[in-house]
Amino acid sequence: MEIYFDNCGTTKPSEIFTSHLSKFLLSDNYGNPSSLHRKGIQADKILQNSKKILASIFKCEADEIIFTSGATQSNNIAILGFASKFKNSNKNIITSSVEHPSVISTLYSLRKYGFEIIEISPRNDGDFYPEDFIEKINKDTIMISVMSVNNETGSILPIKEISDNAKIISPNIIIHSDIVQSLGKTDMKFYELKNIDIFTFSGHKLHSPKGIGGLIIRKNVKLSPIIFGGNQQNSIVPGTENLAYIHCLSLNLLNICDNIEKNINIYKNLYDYFIKNIDKYDFIKLGSFGKTVSHIINISVDKIHSEILVNFLSSHNIFVSSGASCSKGKKSRILKEFKLRKDELNSSLRISFSIYNTKEEIDIFFNIIDLAKRQILNF
Repeated sequence: MEIYFDNCGTTKPSEIFTSHLSKFLLSDNYGNPSSLHRKGIQADKILQNSKKILASIFKCEADEIIFTSGATQSNNIAILGFASKFKNSNKNIITSSVEHPSVISTLYSLRKYGFEIIEISPRNDGDFYPEDFIEKINKDTIMISVMSVNNETGSILPIKEISDNAKIISPNIIIHSDIVQSLGKTDMKFYELKNIDIFTFSGHKLHSPKGIGGLIIRKNVKLSPIIFGGNQQNSIVPGTENLAYIHCLSLNLLNICDNIEKNINIYKNLYDYFIKNIDKYDFIKLGSFGKTVSHIINISVDKIHSEILVNFLSSHNIFVSSGASCSKGKKSRILKEFKLRKDELNSSLRISFSIYNTKEEIDIFFNIIDLAKRQILNF
């Protein structure tokens, strides 16, 4: 039996995706959507239908949807594509101090062009407050880039309040939000998020394969291309579209969002059961503070280094992470922002659920954690 609690790192493709994909690949829908002949027209109809499905989910227009290889490409396109027109003009961008590397590293790269990057940290209670972002807006602020949910702690950032208040102060500010860890896992009400100009997301965090993601770019936003080629996708992401993955992603995400209330209830039940189990072990501490989602939990296990514990759990077919997958075992800058002590940083684990996880798996997890303590620490 395998227990997979690393769903923030990636997810297993769902049966819905794989079944649609096999049908698609065995069909005659291999045309290029840009071709003018019948095969191309047939392919373009599939592409447009996929956009209509996603538009119904995101409450946007179909031509506001751009497909990419995933969130890293999406975040780079969103930030660099907008900021490029302001090079060497002493502008600033406001962000949180806990953004994903594909956002924060992209923002840092702009410093060489004269941009100031203003980072907002969580307060001592672990929460982010919209006023901390708003008070930093000045005449040189061109963008606010804030994720919806942090990928290491599950902390919820107040993207609606930030975007609504920012637009009152400065209507021309562009608001970008990386929604990788909230899309399909929380009840995002997109009709209430009209003041967010760009959303970025990834398929492989939503039971689709790696290599597909996207942006929602409102019509009022003009991005300069950072990739060059043909005229596909408004020239923002030129190149032939990955039609098979686009088609199956749209159907997969539609199914997820149609069942969102049931799925949220699954996450909540798993979270509550997990937290109740933590109380039984005085050597396990909760590392997620403030307002958090139910599908991501950070814990620290007293006196056992994260890498040792990840390997021990892996040897018992339990798969967790010690932080963001892209960090490869390095100490988390994110957890430092949440004021975790050095010993807690060294022993931190991230548990991230999918709707396929069970309470039985949680029981086994804690039994193996208890075994690790006895074997590794010899008591």
